[in-house]
Amino acid sequence: MQAIRVNVDRTALLDPSHAAWGDAPAQAMQLVKAPLAMQPSPWMQGAFEGLAWGALTRAELRLVHNGEALAARASWAVPERAERSLGANEFPDACAVMFPFVRDASIFMGAEDAWVNMWLWRADGHGPFAVTAAGIGTSQRVDDGVLEAAGAYRDGAWQVVWTRALDPGNGRDHVPLRPGTRWQVSLALWHGARAERAGIKSFSPTWTELEIAG
Repeated sequence: MQAIRVNVDRTALLDPSHAAWGDAPAQAMQLVKAPLAMQPSPWMQGAFEGLAWGALTRAELRLVHNGEALAARASWAVPERAERSLGANEFPDACAVMFPFVRDASIFMGAEDAWVNMWLWRADGHGPFAVTAAGIGTSQRVDDGVLEAAGAYRDGAWQVVWTRALDPGNGRDHVPLRPGTRWQVSLALWHGARAERAGIKSFSPTWTELEIAG
């Protein structure tokens, strides 16, 4: 897929309905249920064994940049939205795009020598968060203001946009990205109505090649 260059400021790109998104090539993302073996907690493995989850299997991803910031928009249908995180059994819808720090890092949240960087949005308004991970169970949230996000629910579907400086100057917590280069991206969704959270999610099982137009 390609992140095309647009002459639109970063604030405007946070509007999921902005005309620039209609010009961006759409990439269909096929998602699968994360295996229970990915869950670092034996309790979570037992709690979800045999339950119906991972029903979100299709989404659409578009990316653009304006030379200074990269923006991504994910769209997916969900008949019953969840926006609250109250009590022990209520969880919000959520979505994340993920980039590897080095090409072909493990899609299962990276590895000790090949970290990954996620941009996480939650429907309950907490975040957005940049997340770094070096393997399953190692995720660390970074809330340093580098990442912005906005979401809108219309006609039974979410549209979520993230923006971030292409190179925010912090190579430990944020993958540096540059125009004229090729990288990789993946997507994950959490269906709050089915109590999905943490590693209980739908995700793209392989990296999608990404060209950031010069």
